Amino acid sequence: MLMLVPLTAQAQVAFRGFVDGGSTTFTAKKSFKAILGKESGIVYGGGVEAVAKNVFFNVRGSRFKKTGQRVFVFEGQEFRLGIPETITMTPIELNVGYRFDFGSWLVPYAGVGAGWHRFSDISKFNDGSENVKETFKGYQVAGGAEFRLASWLGAAAEAQWSRVPKALGRNDNSVATAASEIRTHIKSLPSKDRMGFLNDAVEQGDREVLDAVIGYSCFASGLDRKQLAVVRQLAAAKFAPRETRQLEAARTVFDRCRAAQQSFVGRYLKLLPKVGEESRATVALRKLKSEAA
Repeated sequence: MLMLVPLTAQAQVAFRGFVDGGSTTFTAKKSFKAILGKESGIVYGGGVEAVAKNVFFNVRGSRFKKTGQRVFVFEGQEFRLGIPETITMTPIELNVGYRFDFGSWLVPYAGVGAGWHRFSDISKFNDGSENVKETFKGYQVAGGAEFRLASWLGAAAEAQWSRVPKALGRNDNSVATAASEIRTHIKSLPSKDRMGFLNDAVEQGDREVLDAVIGYSCFASGLDRKQLAVVRQLAAAKFAPRETRQLEAARTVFDRCRAAQQSFVGRYLKLLPKVGEESRATVALRKLKSEAA
């Protein structure tokens, strides 16, 4: 972090601007690593800060943006589809804290704050309803140390931990527990109601329910293999309609090519002379030879 240091330290309230850059790591590791290739990336931003004695207040904006590719998960396996997908995170944060200034060249500080995190997941191949744009509230804790490079310029190193409840980055253990409870609930339903429950989940776009069922054994949810296959097909058509159509088209082409190959081989074999079978000409020639003798 680089900051403009006020020249008059005696002022009751001093204002300064700053720019920063660094690396951020997301707790939703599986999701970000699947799409972007890794769960971390470069973040940059800046803001303004007011300092009154040793208390500071700042407003900071930052941005993370990276393009990966869409992933389709089937039976627990990830398939990269080659469709560009851009994820952007734009936090706006308000922080208040204290500077431990004891007259040394190094000034430690710590602070807390709240923020608004704008998240977007956009692909140029999507229509408007498929793109995701949401804003979540969160809070953060930060700490670091600053030192002066020149009379008007300073630098700082800082570490920050942020939490955004009810958004991305749920703990893997809590997700696994919720998925297990969902499967248990479905299994407790009468057998005639289970498929209806899952059909409703598909129509409502309930990814949490479908993820809990599709990636596991059919028996864990009280289904048979054919029922689970139907649920997977419905979910694929709901959440990846374009890819599903492409897959069906590829299967149709494959089936036609295989049928054409089988037809060609069958006709070709009919044209070949059978081993041990004499032609009419050979039989007639032998007959003439025997008569002449």
